[in-house]
Amino acid sequence: MTTLSPDAVAPAAWLKAAGRPWRRLAMLAGLLTVADVAPAIGFAAGLAMAISNFGDGLAAAAPWLALAVLSLIARALIGQVAVVVGARLGRAVKTQVRGRLLADLFGRGVRSNDRLTALVEGVGALDGYFARFAPLRLAAGLSPLLLIAAAAVASPVAAGVLLFTLFPFIVGMALAGTAAAGESRRQFQALERLSGLFVDRIRTLPAILAFDAAAPTTDRIAQASNELERRTARVMRIAFLSS
Repeated sequence: MTTLSPDAVAPAAWLKAAGRPWRRLAMLAGLLTVADVAPAIGFAAGLAMAISNFGDGLAAAAPWLALAVLSLIARALIGQVAVVVGARLGRAVKTQVRGRLLADLFGRGVRSNDRLTALVEGVGALDGYFARFAPLRLAAGLSPLLLIAAAAVASPVAAGVLLFTLFPFIVGMALAGTAAAGESRRQFQALERLSGLFVDRIRTLPAILAFDAAAPTTDRIAQASNELERRTARVMRIAFLSS
C-alpha cells in the first residue's frame, strides 16, 4: 500500500503518490487548460481577419467578428469547467490526505509538530497545487508550442521569432522557479519551527510561569516570528520579480 507520510518519501514523489488515485481527474483538468488554446487561436484569427476585411464593408467582416465572439464564449465556458474540475480534484486530494493525517494523530498516536503544521497549513496548500498549478504546468508545456504552430500557418517568420524567444523565457522562468522553490521550502521550515515552538511553550506554560521565564520565552517566539516574516518576504519578492 502506498504511504502518504511526508517523512517517508521526497516531496515530489509524495505529491505524485497523493494524486495517483485521481489521475483521470487530474488529466481532465490539464486537458481542459490546454483546450483553452483552441478558442484563443479562434479569437485571434477572427479579430485579425475582421480588421483585414473591414475595408470591404461590415458584411465581409461580420463572420469573422462572430468567430471572435463565439471564441470568447467558448473560452469562458472551458475556463469555468476547468475551474470546477480543478476544485473537485483539490478537494478530493485534501480530503484523502487530511484523513490520513488525522488517522496518524488520533488513531495511531503519531503526534509531532510537523504533522500538526501539515494538518493546518500543508493540507490547505495542496488545493493550489492540484487545482491550479498541476493543470497549468501541463498547459505551460504544450500551449506555447500549439500557438507557435498556429502562427506558422499565417507567418513562418513570426513563428520563428516566437520559437527563438521561447528558449530564453524558459531559462529565465526555470531560474526564478528554482529560487522560489528553495525560498518557499525554507519559509515552510520556519513556519514549522514557529508552530512547534509555540505548541511546546503552551504545553509547558505552567513551568514557564513558575520559573518566571515568560520574558525569554516571548523573545524566542518573537525571533521565530521575525524569521518567518523574513522568509515570507523573500518568497514574495522572488514571485513578484519573476512575474
